[in-house]
Amino acid sequence: MKRIYTATGLLIFDGLLLGITRLVPGAADFYRQWVYPVFLNTIGRLAGLFPWSMAELIIYTLILICIFWTGRGIRRWVGKYPNCLEYWKNGIKNFILAAAVFLTLFSLTEGPNYYQSSFAEQTGMTEEEYSTEELVQVYQILTERVNALADKVGRDENGLMTVEKDAESQALAAMEKLGETYPQLAGYYPRPKQVLFSKFMSLMDITGIYTPFTVEANYNRDMVDYNKPFTMCHELSHLKGFMQEDEANFIAFLACEQADSVEFQYSGALLGLIYCGNELYARDQALYRSMAEQVSGQACADLQANNYYWDTYEGFVAQFSQKINDVYLRVNQQDEGITSYSRVVDLIVQHLL
Repeated sequence: MKRIYTATGLLIFDGLLLGITRLVPGAADFYRQWVYPVFLNTIGRLAGLFPWSMAELIIYTLILICIFWTGRGIRRWVGKYPNCLEYWKNGIKNFILAAAVFLTLFSLTEGPNYYQSSFAEQTGMTEEEYSTEELVQVYQILTERVNALADKVGRDENGLMTVEKDAESQALAAMEKLGETYPQLAGYYPRPKQVLFSKFMSLMDITGIYTPFTVEANYNRDMVDYNKPFTMCHELSHLKGFMQEDEANFIAFLACEQADSVEFQYSGALLGLIYCGNELYARDQALYRSMAEQVSGQACADLQANNYYWDTYEGFVAQFSQKINDVYLRVNQQDEGITSYSRVVDLIVQHLL
């Protein structure tokens, strides 16, 4: 029964921690500033010692353990081994304890950060409405940036943008540089890591993920390269406690905008153009089409390659994953679900105008 008591104690602790940081004003901000960094600088640094994704390794290890345990249990049941029922009871208790441990890790390294004040609030930005004319201005600014940078980035034999081998180090440099302007983003960052079997991420329509159990930023290595710089910075922003997806996108946009790497500048400008273009399309399709004609052929080739890549993975798994992500975001204070990613447009417009 010790395992059940331990699991119960952990769950009570989790409930208290999440309840306090959600309901007590200022508690989540205090937690992010003074408590959460302890885990970033311990668990995050420990996982950062390894060149591969520790989160990915843990997932595969747990899957193998479950397969082995289940197979052994079925063998005992079919063979009518003695103490077969006890074997299953012990396994279930172990599962409950393990689930409680992982939930506690989530509560310590991610959960409370959903309830802190927003990046916009902390940096003095206010929520403002903007006109279609202002959106067109921003779209034009980003189009000019993309066109100017499209010629400067490295490209492969197919004319598609390529990232340099040290892109992960450049992501760290970009975030550290941004931290000089925004103290909330200053401090230690573990190196972002590509997922070895990224096709699983592609099947689930995932470009990157922050893993609270190892305090790691992981990204999809198989996707079209122009996505990678922006995605790495997006996931690294989560490691500073900014969990709202629109704000993580905005932080990534800022990091890429002021990065020394041309590839990062291009990635941020192109992703910003995509988000603003989607909003412009929703408001005025004809106007969007006329504006989109100004985007350079090289950038259009990158966009077409991206669309083709994700189209090959479109299906039930991707749709199911999107629904799970939507529910997860809504449960964690992001009422707009997966559409919250596109709210970055509000912040980009305010920033550029």
